[in-house]
Amino acid sequence: MDIDTASDFKAYIIGDREYFRWRDRTSGDTMKKDFALSQSLLDYLDLDFAGELHGLFRQAGEHLDVPELFSSIADQHIYFELLRHEPKAAGIGLPEEITPTENVVAYYPENGWLLQEQAKELIGKNLRVDDQRGWTIQQRLADYAITQVQPFRFDPIQTCFERLDENNFAEVLYPRTVRDLVNFFLRELIRREITFKTCRCCGRYFPSYVHGNSEYCERVFQDDKTCKEIGAVSMFRARLEEYPAMQMYQRAYKTRFARIKAKRMTKEAFVVWGEQARVYRDRVMAGEMELEEFEAWLKG
Repeated sequence: MDIDTASDFKAYIIGDREYFRWRDRTSGDTMKKDFALSQSLLDYLDLDFAGELHGLFRQAGEHLDVPELFSSIADQHIYFELLRHEPKAAGIGLPEEITPTENVVAYYPENGWLLQEQAKELIGKNLRVDDQRGWTIQQRLADYAITQVQPFRFDPIQTCFERLDENNFAEVLYPRTVRDLVNFFLRELIRREITFKTCRCCGRYFPSYVHGNSEYCERVFQDDKTCKEIGAVSMFRARLEEYPAMQMYQRAYKTRFARIKAKRMTKEAFVVWGEQARVYRDRVMAGEMELEEFEAWLKG
């Protein structure tokens, strides 16, 4: 298959990073962005095709001669940078009768939503870390391919191997469509058998290998705090409610810390007290010490 490199937009993976490179049509400069592997795909799954993005695509479809509209779309996600070079890149998967470029772009929100849902479903059914059946990823995918009513289509894509710089030679994708980009990165996740968790705070996917045993991702969720930060507070409050010894320790800790500020307790004495208090607290939580005994010690 001949590789069409006319768009000058390409994507590739080196190690645990994904790269996008293209030539700016105004300045002629080579542009480049990179993300952690799987990040661009996960960000695509989070796009709201029913909101602002829907309006931007509709406007672009009606006013193809206004470059700023495509710039606004490209700013929403790295995959849409491809549309600056070729608006028809939105079109694979649309009904055959929809061929003019303006219609291809205008109809993309519906098409993009379907692509998004299929990719989410593939990850949810095959790449979750907590599969209840105990199947391997290959077993899940084999079952998915024959039981799913409308599975994700892994159509042929245009790739080749290239020298990228003095240190790297890798497989490069020259995407014809946004679907090609989703296809390319899904293939790599399957090839590496990367699994995902669902964040207990925001409900979105994140790679299971990134944060160890954490059940929270590091996306900013609320008041400039990440899900992981919010989750840590939530877990701490849950522990306070579950273990009275934690509540007693926290109250006593705050009381003695206030004494330091009031110069009624030295820092050295506070450190010694804190070390012993944590030992007793943990013994109570492990069932090795009575709660009443710990309470009496704290009040002493």
